[in-house]
Amino acid sequence: MRIYIVATYEAMVNPIKKLMKKYGNIDIDYGVGMLDDGLKLATEAKKRGYEAIISRGGTARLIRKHLDIPIIDAKPSGNDLLKSILIAKNNDLKTSVIAYSNITDGALEIIELLNLNFKVHYINDKVGLSSLLIDLKNEGYQQILGDSLAIKLAKDLNFNTVLFQTSYETLENFLGYAIMILKQTKKINEMDVIRSRFLTNTISNYCVILNNKIFFSKLENFEKIPVSYEKCINLIYEYEEIRNHKSEIKTKIDDINIRVTSINISNDKYYLFEFKKIEEEDNLPIGVYEFEIGNNFIPVEKSKAMKNLYLKLQKLVEKNEAIFIEKDNEYTLNEVLNYILSLNKSETILIDGDKIEIENYFESIKNDTKNIILKNIKSYEVIEGISNKNKNYDGILIIVLDKNSNLLESVDPSKTIMIPRTIKRKDDLINIFNNYITGYREKYGTAALKIQDDMFENDESLLEEDLDDLLMVLRRCILEEDELLITKEIYLEHLYKIKNEDTKPCRDVSLDQMEKEAILYQLQKENYNQSRVSEILGISRSTLWRKMKKYNI
Repeated sequence: MRIYIVATYEAMVNPIKKLMKKYGNIDIDYGVGMLDDGLKLATEAKKRGYEAIISRGGTARLIRKHLDIPIIDAKPSGNDLLKSILIAKNNDLKTSVIAYSNITDGALEIIELLNLNFKVHYINDKVGLSSLLIDLKNEGYQQILGDSLAIKLAKDLNFNTVLFQTSYETLENFLGYAIMILKQTKKINEMDVIRSRFLTNTISNYCVILNNKIFFSKLENFEKIPVSYEKCINLIYEYEEIRNHKSEIKTKIDDINIRVTSINISNDKYYLFEFKKIEEEDNLPIGVYEFEIGNNFIPVEKSKAMKNLYLKLQKLVEKNEAIFIEKDNEYTLNEVLNYILSLNKSETILIDGDKIEIENYFESIKNDTKNIILKNIKSYEVIEGISNKNKNYDGILIIVLDKNSNLLESVDPSKTIMIPRTIKRKDDLINIFNNYITGYREKYGTAALKIQDDMFENDESLLEEDLDDLLMVLRRCILEEDELLITKEIYLEHLYKIKNEDTKPCRDVSLDQMEKEAILYQLQKENYNQSRVSEILGISRSTLWRKMKKYNI
């Protein structure tokens, strides 16, 4: 940013130098000259690449007529005018005020308020000013209060003179104004580049973020940006941190589809957020579901088994390989899915082979950038066909197989992830349990804060249990106990109680099952007040409605 100041009198130089020192990040230069001399300085400054000119009075007007860059008139403020008027008053001389109208209009009001006998004259050109000053001399006027040009000529006629000066504070204000204009001009120019590079007429709802600030927005179908500023910033972090980096990410927040892309202009990086409201007609067919990452399934990798698993996963994602997962328990499966999808933030769908022709559906969406999770596949031919198509597919393809599936024999072991049993995850269990407790506390306000630290020490029997069963017991403890700490004694009491019940609780604690139970619980608690329930769950009414439809609630 380059700004040139044309000073119309020598006394302006000192405040200009102070501003140059204060605003070291801006290229500021200056010269002293009035009217034609000032115009020459400004013209030369423009040739040298200066983007805006600050001057004052007639000189600023003259420059504005000849140059097509921003010209700012740094006229004196009301406080500046008052100071000069009081100096002239204290001299106790017959005084005339001579200046351009942008100064005299403000000065006249102050003179009238102070009830001063100052005669006010407006000037338009140099010739008329000389004649006016000679007439005033003949009329007995002793002092001229005016702008730079009037003062220069008045001194030659031996008048006492007082200059309307532009103070440091006022000059700084106009410098700030010049900076603002240049920023706005730069913004307009950069928006033109952005529009030409990645905006089309079909994009009607978007915002552009630069340096973590909203740079520009256009929202035809929303009163304001439909997701919070903080969530937008978090998406930028996720966009930059994706290890298998893509040129864009697609995600969904409540009932809004969001696409994030970026563009570099000069040394600045701009992030474009496109927003689209999910309409009813956008609903997926039966057997195809939106898959949302659950916050309570935070990946934990203290154990050697999980460290090796995540390392293998990362390599498969980097190679764009189809990933086969041999499922042992739902919790670790969801944990692993969270990790995989954190490497590619595109929209993710879950396709159920029991309810849809997987191969045909995959063919219809293979050119769309989505992460796809497939389950309940019945034949290896389907796996082979999809794997071949996956070579040119941009999203992550995940195929989930039950641990007893006959298809595992036909799958390449190097592409297969085996979910470890509970005993292999001993070092992870305390973190998993505490994450689980925190998830319930934040969503439902339950009392428990943590699990006993030595819960799994010297107890091989617990480690032989299925992780989903262990978490089912923990859920019972969370919902039925009011203690802040869930001790081993409390936990074992509930475990034995469940084992002695006639009907063993359902082991399937998948994300869908937990979500269905949570929604049903809140609906019953709030007498099916959907507005209240959507507020409690932190989702929109339309999202709640779709989930109720999905789970047949």
